Amino acid sequence: MMEIQFERTGTVALFSLAGRIDSAGSAQLDTEIKSRMVPTDRTVLFDMARVSYMSSAGIRVFSLVERGLRQKNGHLYLCAVQPAVEKVLEITGFHRIFTLCATTGEALRRSEGIRVPDGKEDAALFGTGEVRLSVEVLVQGDAVLKISGTGENACTGVFDASDLVPHTFVRDEYCAGIGAPGDSPEEAFLQLGRFVTMGGVIFWRPFGSTDAPDFLIPDRESPGVCLQTAFSVALDGDIHDVIVAEPHNPPGVSLAGLFSQIFSWARKTRAEPPGITSVVLYATLTPGTGTRLQPESNRVVGTVGSDNAKNADDAGRAGWADSHAPFPAGERAMSATGEVVCAFGCCIDPAADLSRFDREALDAILCEDMPAKAPGDLVVNLSGLIFDAEPKDPTLGLSRLIAETARTETCTGLVRLPASVTVSRAVIGISYISGIVRTDRVPIRIAGECPGWNATFERLARQLNPGCGLLELVPLTGGFSGTCVFRVNAWDRRGRKMMPLVMKLGNQQIIDAEIRGYTDHVKRYIQNNATQILEQARIGESGGILYNFVGIRGTESRILSLEDFYLSHTTDEIQPVIDTLFRVVLRGWYGQPRLKEMHLYEEYNQFWKYDQILSYAASHFGATPGEETCELPFGLGTSTNPLWFVETVLPRRLPDTALVYEASVHGDLNMKNVLMDETNNLWLIDFAETRYSHCLRDIVKLEAVIKGEQVPIRTRETLRDLVLLDARFLAPRSFSSIPEIPDGITDPALDKAFRCVQQLRRYADLVTLLDDDISQYYIGLLPFTLNLLSYSSVNDLAKEYGWISASMICKRLMEMGR
Repeated sequence: MMEIQFERTGTVALFSLAGRIDSAGSAQLDTEIKSRMVPTDRTVLFDMARVSYMSSAGIRVFSLVERGLRQKNGHLYLCAVQPAVEKVLEITGFHRIFTLCATTGEALRRSEGIRVPDGKEDAALFGTGEVRLSVEVLVQGDAVLKISGTGENACTGVFDASDLVPHTFVRDEYCAGIGAPGDSPEEAFLQLGRFVTMGGVIFWRPFGSTDAPDFLIPDRESPGVCLQTAFSVALDGDIHDVIVAEPHNPPGVSLAGLFSQIFSWARKTRAEPPGITSVVLYATLTPGTGTRLQPESNRVVGTVGSDNAKNADDAGRAGWADSHAPFPAGERAMSATGEVVCAFGCCIDPAADLSRFDREALDAILCEDMPAKAPGDLVVNLSGLIFDAEPKDPTLGLSRLIAETARTETCTGLVRLPASVTVSRAVIGISYISGIVRTDRVPIRIAGECPGWNATFERLARQLNPGCGLLELVPLTGGFSGTCVFRVNAWDRRGRKMMPLVMKLGNQQIIDAEIRGYTDHVKRYIQNNATQILEQARIGESGGILYNFVGIRGTESRILSLEDFYLSHTTDEIQPVIDTLFRVVLRGWYGQPRLKEMHLYEEYNQFWKYDQILSYAASHFGATPGEETCELPFGLGTSTNPLWFVETVLPRRLPDTALVYEASVHGDLNMKNVLMDETNNLWLIDFAETRYSHCLRDIVKLEAVIKGEQVPIRTRETLRDLVLLDARFLAPRSFSSIPEIPDGITDPALDKAFRCVQQLRRYADLVTLLDDDISQYYIGLLPFTLNLLSYSSVNDLAKEYGWISASMICKRLMEMGR
């Protein structure tokens, strides 16, 4: 049972609670509230200091009380809320609806501080006329502005499709900016312009258009409409005060004067002086005063996929001669003669303390306010819709005024409202902004080392994962090419975990090659046995793609690489996985071989960082390309110098051809490019090197990876055993001669590696069909082995193995005349 104590002071009711507000406690609390509260109660406080738990049933009880109080301009306060309960409120979003106070004393002070003087009127003189302000206080929750995009783009009007980010419009949202409806940036870019959403309707006017604004009314059953925005400002929270302004005498009151008075009133009545307010305006423009409103500008914009704004005219967009003028010269002016305006935006007091707001987000808003301001002037930034309509009765309520006007009246213009515009009557919804958040700045958490991460990759990650509340990126690979591959763990804005994905970021040329490889070889042949490319994005010379990953357990699936699996499992567990890789996943490729005359040495002439190989060989082995032979340790004697072979023999053999089998190959089949779930289902990623090539390319690459990167070489004894086993596997003259692994290997890592290599040799014998010449296998092994000398990810002993093994391969090729 809950413990509930009650006391009343005037119109303030205080409930002190102790225990758990679960299903039973909520029923008890609801009964107590109904028996204690009276119609004259205007302020209700709940002391939550001794409440340890609250379920959704408790939230419903408080929500009913708050709704009833709101109808009579009352207020509900939750005091001394404990962390566990506060977390429940945050998850459900009710921390923005209920007012939370540290103590009951603070709640009492706040309830007194927001009280409006009797009569709810305040009078002030504006120039030539007097205006009366009637203030209705609604709620006292938090309200924030959600910013997307950059104000710089909004100021200059220079952007392209890559600058657009998705924004899902929901009913009753107030939002304004630059954008257009569309499922993709390219689709929306063709009709890009200024937009305003209010009253459940989206209005937008494409740049260059002289027509009335377009509009879209989403179906009531629709979860939302996707807007692609270059810049937007949206209200997240309730309207706190509704103010009715009624000038007594013509010509009315300017917006600058009106908002100055509102800020003055708010400074007197609110505990914390406001610096930024969100404004929802319904007003009648003063007729016959010569007020001139300009339609939204035809700004300079780029074409789809273009970084250059000079192409704007090619896209049918009009240029803006002075991109920093408040309204461009030559635009058709609209004379205000009694029309109704509905507007949304914000008002900023530069003289206030704005240090608590995110500076970058605040600058974006200030940049949008292009007219120069005198020191101390309020910044009024409103986007308005002009309606050819008779003014409605203001007693209908602000939301209803906006909704009925937006849905039933004819909209003739979409304008920026200058602070000098004059209104004869206005209903204004004011929200006092407590923060500014960047909705396109989804928090990104990188779980691990990622040296290649940069600001462009960060922006690409957000473009590829729209609608997320949090991104956790787990690095999977990061190669010499500057690319980064991540497992993406994402949560939506309600904290729900989304399906895991895989993302690759890198140079756009590599991304383009990956897309080609995927389209021509993966999608065509192996389909569901590889990840599918879901999204792609580009910023300048960098790009990214997003792969799906459908694990057997959905959102709870674990993604790991074949390398992770190899290092943590036994040989008996690993070999069936490798078997699945070649016999199931890659079957579509290896099942389509064709004989072709191929320049094998040219095909494998890929010593990626040869300068580093030269430098390392000189400093550690005293070798130079001019020496034909070198001495090997462990009794292996004199062998061929790999540098001499690469610079002397290989150039002579580049023109040589051999009739070998060609097939689609991955091209970079290292163990990090094979992903698995917890039930050993396999998917391939990273198709930048995927193409038609020598059918053994993937097999020789994987053998080199297993021997050179997956065997931990910490002692010279391990190095010796590895080299001697390698010499055994370089001895065969045919594919059918697969070496046996000798007994007595004491290092389990070596035993595992060569049993897997033995398995790979069987696949090599299988895919080469009737071709038994194994020299082609050694040609393929050479670059992948010698390249170890340039790897920063392996130690000196592994590099010494790479040198010795490459030397033995070269000697073998010399002996075979191939």
